[in-house]
Amino acid sequence: MPRPLRTPVAAAAAAALVLGLAACSGGEPAAGGSSTSAASSPSPSAAPSRVPLDGPVVDTHPLTLRLPKGWHERPRLPGEANVGVRIAKDDMSAHLQVFLFPQFFGDDYGLKEAVKLAKENLRKYPGAKITEEAPVDVKGRRMYHLVTTARQPARGEVYLESYGGSYRDIEYHVDLTFEWSARRSTETPEEREAITASILDSITWKPVDWSTPAN
Repeated sequence: MPRPLRTPVAAAAAAALVLGLAACSGGEPAAGGSSTSAASSPSPSAAPSRVPLDGPVVDTHPLTLRLPKGWHERPRLPGEANVGVRIAKDDMSAHLQVFLFPQFFGDDYGLKEAVKLAKENLRKYPGAKITEEAPVDVKGRRMYHLVTTARQPARGEVYLESYGGSYRDIEYHVDLTFEWSARRSTETPEEREAITASILDSITWKPVDWSTPAN
């Protein structure tokens, strides 16, 4: 059985929903002096706290979700065929991307294949170190949970959290990757954990409709 949602614990981690990965680099100016203090992972806790979600509602093919104030949907970049939606904090210190990938495997085997694909995309980040956490339950759907630390040439250290699983039964899997910049993020690890948990809690999965294409 999947465990209830809890944002992860990785000792040297720094933060982030996969769907597009290197595409997040657009639009964020380089800043001076790298710092890893903002990128360290939160300590284990019984359950993360929550933050108010008084920002916009985002509606994409597989789901709707609500954002905190100061987060907004942004245009997709050229070539992002698998990106359902790109979201960023106004100061570009954090990103969330929702991806939709074809997949043709069901049940546990399908989740394993989805993890392989997610890891392949995460390895596009220079120096990516990926930790596979136990699967979690996100609003009734069993999803993988990957924690990644990496470096971007212009942005320094980044910390990512990716959640993914089946959608439309066995035909597709959806992936949400949160990415946080150690150089620009002002949130504490606990605050990032609360933001991630709150956004995931706001998800409403759309009913499967086989009459419409998934993307």
